[in-house]
Amino acid sequence: MKVLIPYRAEKTKSSLSAIFDEKERKKLSELMLWEISKAITKLDSYIVSPDFEKNLDSYKIYKSPIRLNKALNDAIEHLELPVLILPSDIPLIKKEDIDNILGFEEDIVISPGERKGTNALLLRKKIPLNYSGKSFPKHLNAAKESPHSYSIYRSKNIYKDLDKLSDIKKITKELPKQSELKKWLCQLPLPNQGLGRGLKESLIEE
Repeated sequence: MKVLIPYRAEKTKSSLSAIFDEKERKKLSELMLWEISKAITKLDSYIVSPDFEKNLDSYKIYKSPIRLNKALNDAIEHLELPVLILPSDIPLIKKEDIDNILGFEEDIVISPGERKGTNALLLRKKIPLNYSGKSFPKHLNAAKESPHSYSIYRSKNIYKDLDKLSDIKKITKELPKQSELKKWLCQLPLPNQGLGRGLKESLIEE
């Protein structure tokens, strides 16, 4: 099984640009990739990217076109099915989630995100990819319209992705103490909440 994680360094986590500068956003993304790697250690994993240059031991790099759907289609064409597509911002994902997804016998397994995105997509058979906006219902409809079997996998670990300031606190609370991502996030201020203190102090007060 091949895992594909699309990633664009130039615009990584642009939704957090009011909070983090470009260097911090890249650091955040790399730490999330590291968290995800713990769940997929035994799989053949690729970062699908036009501009990712950092060497991460857990991943191979697949150089791709810039546009997301085209990049994934290109990777699938060259690497071949089956593939599991994961976003780069679901750091709570666990090995048990991967085992559960791969345990389905259906041709297609889809896992939704909190904002109706597609936070995991297992393809043993091909369907049209449409990673724009609320992609979960689009992929679900594509699976329903195809001749292939499909199923939905729901998991709180996959459901939560990190796109907004409000996500940071929720996800940080659930990360294990030894997580490098948690350690890094806990030393950051939360400027847009006007707290004037680090996330660590904010969590302790609850």
